[in-house]
Amino acid sequence: MEEEFCVIQAKSTPVIKEMKEKLEKIAENNESVFIYGESGTGKECIASAIYTLRKFLTRASGPFIARNCAVIPENLLESELFGYVKGAFTGADSDKKGIVEMAENGILFLDEIDKMPMTLQSKLLRFIQFGTFYKVGSPEERKVKNVKVVAASNILPEKAIKDNKLLRDLYYRLSTFVVKLPPLREWDRDDRLRLINTFVYEFTRSNSGFAEKYIADHVGSSLKFKLNGKGLYYTILPPEVIKYLLQMDFSEGNARELRRVLIRYLSYGKVETDDEIFAGRGYLVGGEGRLAERKTFAVELNLSNLPSIDDIRRLYARYVYENLAGGVKKKAAEILGVTSPTLNSLLEE
Repeated sequence: MEEEFCVIQAKSTPVIKEMKEKLEKIAENNESVFIYGESGTGKECIASAIYTLRKFLTRASGPFIARNCAVIPENLLESELFGYVKGAFTGADSDKKGIVEMAENGILFLDEIDKMPMTLQSKLLRFIQFGTFYKVGSPEERKVKNVKVVAASNILPEKAIKDNKLLRDLYYRLSTFVVKLPPLREWDRDDRLRLINTFVYEFTRSNSGFAEKYIADHVGSSLKFKLNGKGLYYTILPPEVIKYLLQMDFSEGNARELRRVLIRYLSYGKVETDDEIFAGRGYLVGGEGRLAERKTFAVELNLSNLPSIDDIRRLYARYVYENLAGGVKKKAAEILGVTSPTLNSLLEE
């Protein structure tokens, strides 16, 4: 899937807690779901989470099939949904199944449902009501069982209906369950930090060579663990970068925008949104047009003699004090997020 992040990773926001509890109930049956959320809030991820829960709770064996209605040309969308028979149109050399048929016993996720033509919305409504459909070019009515339809939009359904972009009856049929995803600006601080850490971890894991050669030296202090000769990396962002990220509301793209900003920073040391790029602004870590110099903190792990967490804390405190804070205890304490007495204790041990 395009989106590897998800609001479900958050834990402490009351709205998110309530939503996560609701998902299990939603997943237990075949009723339709309507997901609303701003761009980048993880609508497909939520649909995928419902699918995973459904497989676990009901042993449903069908696939998860996702389509974005906005990217499929109108003249092809009907045949994509319902399939076609041989000779239905030029180039139809054989029968083809549509995604409603392919999704039997699974989940069909339709993003940007408001971009689907109204005439096709009527046909989708009939399919959801009765499980029946017609392939393009065929007079034969067909039936599919146990397809859970999950639709999503970044437009409020009331507005989409008023603007004639969403059929009212279709929305009523889709909205047996409604999931409203909170924008990133409504997440609390801990959940946003958790998401930042997830993105950093995923990027360094999927770009391990890059992480070793570049991130550790130029962007952030990198914890490098070697276990049985294999390098595992975890990049620690400088506190000034985290503070800057937490101050941004990411109202244009939410989690997707946050991910882009983080990858730009990890790539060339500059925190900048799309608007800042085109306006010629950005937050360059290190100042004076330079990247902040960082060194690698490494601990050799031996399965037969693993160091304790306290040992690693002391080693890392010494590393921060000597390499990141330039021997200044006050700065080292700020980077580590500890008090001066705690830092002194770590350095003295």
